[in-house]
Amino acid sequence: MFVEGTYPGDISLVNWPQNDYMLGNLCEVSAEEAARHLKRAKQLSLSLLYWLQTEAPRPDGGTGWKGMRLRPDVVGTEDGLAKYPHPLTSVPCHTKSPWERCSRGGSRTCCRPARISG
Repeated sequence: MFVEGTYPGDISLVNWPQNDYMLGNLCEVSAEEAARHLKRAKQLSLSLLYWLQTEAPRPDGGTGWKGMRLRPDVVGTEDGLAKYPHPLTSVPCHTKSPWERCSRGGSRTCCRPARISG
């Protein structure tokens, strides 16, 4: 995709519209429902990774980037996905992190993501 040597590394962070989960909210829902949405968001991210590995068109006419993989050693998670969801739309909150806001619940202390990147 890039000319060899263009960039000093070969690690990418994928935060594309294709892995935005828009089927539910993490806030103002039960813990069970939030956990279900987080699981589904992760599955969406894994589906995008699979497509990139197997079907994404390449400049040479081939398909898939076989060497693309998750890097738990880089992101610090067991599964290699992001530590926290990335709420793309929110209302003002008064806590330190988006995850803390969502895990605390309540309409006054909680972010309201419209989309969640897994």
